[in-house]
Amino acid sequence: MYLCWSAKGGSGTTVIAAALGLVLSHHRPTLLVDLGGDAPAALGMAEPSGPGVHDWLVVTAFLPRTYGYLMPYASIAILAVFGVILAKRFSGALAGLEQMNIELEATAKAYPSGSSHL
Repeated sequence: MYLCWSAKGGSGTTVIAAALGLVLSHHRPTLLVDLGGDAPAALGMAEPSGPGVHDWLVVTAFLPRTYGYLMPYASIAILAVFGVILAKRFSGALAGLEQMNIELEATAKAYPSGSSHL
């Protein structure tokens, strides 16, 4: 999962996200989710005729209907949740690498320098 976000409009986030989606789609199935709503205009696509991510968030009561204009804040919350998930996965991967390093050091100490173990 890759997230592209900017607090400032006009910084090229939509173009970068679309280019990243295009490159990734050559290697695996890819879904581009636009929380800002400007991807169709930026990419020359027709506006969607059905409900979008914002509508889903309202229907599932993640966002109350009366706060329809809070999408920029909701996207920050969503990014924060994904950031925590990714940070946990990263720290787990680092712990695994540290364990492999400890095992490699133990194996290296078992064979003194200059000895042949083949």
